[in-house]
Amino acid sequence: MSAENKRPRKRQRSHFVFLRQFGYEIFIVLLLVVGGFLLVEKTDVSAILTNWIKIGFNTISGGFTAFALYGYNYFASFETSDIVGYIFILLAIHLMFVRGRKRLFREYDSVYKCPYCKHEKMQRTKRQFWHKLIGFLLILRIKHYECKACKKGTITFSRIK
Repeated sequence: MSAENKRPRKRQRSHFVFLRQFGYEIFIVLLLVVGGFLLVEKTDVSAILTNWIKIGFNTISGGFTAFALYGYNYFASFETSDIVGYIFILLAIHLMFVRGRKRLFREYDSVYKCPYCKHEKMQRTKRQFWHKLIGFLLILRIKHYECKACKKGTITFSRIK
């Protein structure tokens, strides 16, 4: 790679230079302050920490219980015909997805010549964001080509291995 083609490197800035430089010392001072406070203060710290842990555990377990109860009540309200209807709709969407993928592979399988001017020199170019998005949604690889003669672009689809 020649010197003209090299891009200048971006300088990485750190917003935590002070913390990175003096973090160890800050931690030591913090330990000294908390240790001194615990020696001077005459409260039962273990009882406070135990109470906080109990409250936290009860809050988390209560949240999970409420979520599970809500989910059970939501799904219990469905009738059997509703569930079968949803299954049929999801199956139809899946079949449309499979059929669309097969058609894409058949129509855009490879590019040997430009579909516009029939020139044989095609060059790979960078994909656009929507190429990547559609490729992710349809679980396939999209390649973007540009004709060297007419400068028009085309795409191909392939399976992800």
